[in-house]
Amino acid sequence: MVRRGNNRNGSVALLGLVGLMFLSVVFLALVNYCWVWTMRVQLQNAADAASLATVQAFANDVLLVGTEPGLSENFLASREVGVEYAAWNPSLGQPTPLDSNIGNTVPGELVLGVIDIPNKIIKPEETAQTNAARVLLEHVQGKRGPVITILGGTGILPYTDVQVASTAYLDHNIIGFRPLGSSPIPVAPIALPAVANDPFAAAVTDALRYDAPRTRFIPGADGLPEISFTISLAPAPGTAAVYQTSPRNPADVLRVGTTKDDLISLGGELRLDDSNRLNLPPYVMSRENLVRLQTAFSEVADGRQIAFAVLDSVKANAVVVKGWVAARVVRAESVNNDAFIFVLQPTLLVQGSALTDATRVGINGALVPTTTVGKIRLVE
Repeated sequence: MVRRGNNRNGSVALLGLVGLMFLSVVFLALVNYCWVWTMRVQLQNAADAASLATVQAFANDVLLVGTEPGLSENFLASREVGVEYAAWNPSLGQPTPLDSNIGNTVPGELVLGVIDIPNKIIKPEETAQTNAARVLLEHVQGKRGPVITILGGTGILPYTDVQVASTAYLDHNIIGFRPLGSSPIPVAPIALPAVANDPFAAAVTDALRYDAPRTRFIPGADGLPEISFTISLAPAPGTAAVYQTSPRNPADVLRVGTTKDDLISLGGELRLDDSNRLNLPPYVMSRENLVRLQTAFSEVADGRQIAFAVLDSVKANAVVVKGWVAARVVRAESVNNDAFIFVLQPTLLVQGSALTDATRVGINGALVPTTTVGKIRLVE
């Protein structure tokens, strides 16, 4: 007599065992995927941190001057910063190693150069035009070795290659600024007259250099010229124009910076319109406020970096601007009771609150090109 029940129970047990094995494989595969994904995310974080830090490190006044030997030393120092930031972002439980690639060869783990944004291609180069850094991290056979997976002990996919890349660049296509939270931005309510869109084009004197430790200017050339501008009671061609976007006095805005509250009437930001222009309310100057503004200029002559608007025109009801440049205030001094001059030296200001748009280039006489203001971005 055959007992069918026992056979049935055996079949169920066998199917259960097969199902358990299948689920175990699926679970291990899922855990393995998560492990590899985690390693990739950690490497990507290290690559992003290194590329951003490298550009941040070389985007300074040495790059703006663009001459040797300072330029090469600047790039070398920025590579060391990139290596440090990679190590500060661990992967595989260890500090992430990054080769500084001093020869700037391709392929290399850290390459500096000029980026072609539309094609996302970086041309290796260490010059005054250098604006990008690319970091390539690879765990492949012959280079760090592939990543050992969770399934390594089973013989099923014991290793896998992991490759990540990150490119950061300095974007000079500035169309405005948007304050972040309650933090003020270093934008003065002043528009500078310009020759061929460049307020510093007429500068010929280079007699001073900024001494950072002492936060002041001292005698000596540094490759960055000084140029003076005039503010008067009655604005005239060739003089700087003052605007006011909030009840705060422009002198106070110059001292502290522009806040989000100062820009409520403009939607909380300074932004060029589609024709690359921005109309701002003119400030009606009095002698008392002229003195107050001159005093504020003297107070900010401590080396701080400040963005100034580029003046397009002055109308009866608007100061029309078309871009921004950055400078340090050297000094301010009276001309007479109706005017004073302030002296500026250009500087490279990297500002996270800046707004950029490369599609604006070429519109209405082109977006005002500036090498003095930039925002560091990752290539998408």
